[in-house]
Amino acid sequence: MCENKEELLDGVIEEILTNHSDGSLISHEWLRKICGLETPIISDYADTREFLDAFQATQFAYMGIVDAIRWELLERENMYLKNIRGDGYEILNPKDQTQFGYDRFIDNLRKLMKETSLIMNNVKPVNSEQQAKDNDLRAKYSAMKMMLESIKK
Repeated sequence: MCENKEELLDGVIEEILTNHSDGSLISHEWLRKICGLETPIISDYADTREFLDAFQATQFAYMGIVDAIRWELLERENMYLKNIRGDGYEILNPKDQTQFGYDRFIDNLRKLMKETSLIMNNVKPVNSEQQAKDNDLRAKYSAMKMMLESIKK
């Protein structure tokens, strides 16, 4: 489509706004085509390693472009693209976007609290001075955890 990243982003966003609406699915195939990213074909390469390198480079380029598109759409147009694994991205309906953001926050918070608990409570023995510092941190964490656990979906 374009060499310049800004022009590419602007062009892709314009295409999305023109061809898609709230709640619609933007397929990976459509996005790759509009971004000018063709999937490498193995017969075009001398060996498997060369093909895999090209395939991986294309995948990374696609992920980078999609990430930029998602953030630009969110900041410029107040539209969030939700990943639909294997299919593409859904433009969230505005009536669902705040709830989605809240649910995502709660899910990430729960994962983070579980991981933090594991890290803080599975420590090799330390001297008594360090143990006292660690216990103070555990008490602070416990108080925050209790407060955050009261948040319900």
